[in-house]
Amino acid sequence: MNFNRYLLLLLGLIVGCGGSATSPGPGGPSGEASADRWHNELFTYAIDNLNRLEQFDTGEMVREIAMRLERSARGVRSDDALMETWPQPEMLRQIVNRLNQWIRVQKPPKPWRPDPIVESLPKPLRELPLVEGLGKLEFCRYDGFALREVVWLRDISNWARGRQLNDLDRAKELFDWTVRNIQLESDTLGNEAPAVEHVPQVPWETIMFGRGTAVERAWVFILLARQQGIDAAMLAVGESLRSWAVGVLVDDELYLFDLALGLPIPAPDGVKLDQSGQFDIRPATLQQVVADEMLLRQLDVDESNPYPVKASDLERVVALVEASPVYLARRMEMIESRLVGKQKMVLSIDATAQAARFAACRHVSGTRLWTLPYETLLRRSQLPPEQVQKRLAALLPFYAMPGSPLRKARMLYINGDFTGTDGATVFYQHCRPANRVLAAAPIHRMEKAVYSRAKQDASYWLGLLAFQRAKYSSAADYFARRVLEASPGGPWTHGAMYNLARTYEASGRDDKAIELYRSDTNSPAYHGNVLRSRYLAAVLAR
Repeated sequence: MNFNRYLLLLLGLIVGCGGSATSPGPGGPSGEASADRWHNELFTYAIDNLNRLEQFDTGEMVREIAMRLERSARGVRSDDALMETWPQPEMLRQIVNRLNQWIRVQKPPKPWRPDPIVESLPKPLRELPLVEGLGKLEFCRYDGFALREVVWLRDISNWARGRQLNDLDRAKELFDWTVRNIQLESDTLGNEAPAVEHVPQVPWETIMFGRGTAVERAWVFILLARQQGIDAAMLAVGESLRSWAVGVLVDDELYLFDLALGLPIPAPDGVKLDQSGQFDIRPATLQQVVADEMLLRQLDVDESNPYPVKASDLERVVALVEASPVYLARRMEMIESRLVGKQKMVLSIDATAQAARFAACRHVSGTRLWTLPYETLLRRSQLPPEQVQKRLAALLPFYAMPGSPLRKARMLYINGDFTGTDGATVFYQHCRPANRVLAAAPIHRMEKAVYSRAKQDASYWLGLLAFQRAKYSSAADYFARRVLEASPGGPWTHGAMYNLARTYEASGRDDKAIELYRSDTNSPAYHGNVLRSRYLAAVLAR
């Protein structure tokens, strides 16, 4: 059976699951309520619900996926090709509608013009609807997803940073979260372009699916740092300006984090045990690496597997500033200006000013707008039908099971709600029926395949949740028994082996950690894993 027919049949089997999302919206203005109060209520309704999307039913999503898949199979293109692979939940649609009602009567607080950095985009990227509409006081469907993405980034950054107060220490924690939570995917064409079969992802997809290429990991890390008020940029090197590492700007120094290795580039004497006895790497600065090539050569595995950056590459280092459309749009700036307290989030940046801060750093030869976010949007608006269908199919495990427990669990984890009767753990467990129960269930084998994938995802993510809570025995059980043994060669093999090694390391079983880091020779992260094992062994031998 070909891919189209498989998915159409599968969706036909499960399209009856769930109901539609419902939530009372604000009523019309009464004779006693002023127009200002009414419009404030529209804004409040939108933002309040944006911050609790996990509470709303999404039963209509399977029907929406089915309709989009059927259109794609018939070769019918959407009037908004960018949105073809992103079915919009009802509550997200309501949020966009309420914001449009609110903004129509707002008076912009000051004269506005697009950030001059936009003019540096190539013409095809400047002509993207989202770029041409930066000054519009009207929210589009994409804006709902962009707002949800920023909420996720804010929430993750607020709990993943730990209790650190220092910007560099916060950045290290956010980097570590990114490496552990986003399984590295192969990038067969090099740093600059995803593999042929890989559909480029925007950050919320990378977070939701928990997998991405090195550059997609970097994009998430940069945006997590932004929510903590930390400037970070992708550094490109050499004449061809190959993407290299993320530079985090702290006290006028650029600290280096390599998302392909999954490691900070170690500073001189930067590999050590911290005060609690845990393995720790202090990142090198760009200035230190330029001054001492041995800081790069320590990243060689052997002569056959050298680190792909040489001292000569650092003669040209360009900081690529992340300024995707959401952070340059006038309407987003207007929202941000009204947010306070726990709802506050970074929705706008002065990209030209940020570029100037990076340009002032030693050994940075120039700055540019990072075009990858714009190229991703362009590519996503031009996907061939088979890739549209695969992206839609990837959403099924989140919505196909009654009540969408995987989707709810994922969002609760992102929010930092781990335990309790309404925590992520409970809903992840709902996705894990016993194999005998699943085998005996009166449903089609194709539907069972979707449920089985949801179970695999939930098992892996329960391991990550346990690790985050320092429940290392439980984390090891999930990674070893419920992922690696239960699904050998499954979708989470590389991530589970890495995180199992991290679990052993955190619980003092260093020999087992070192062995495991070195054993997954087919992992895209193998180079970095070998280096971690080498550094860990060296620290323990001191």
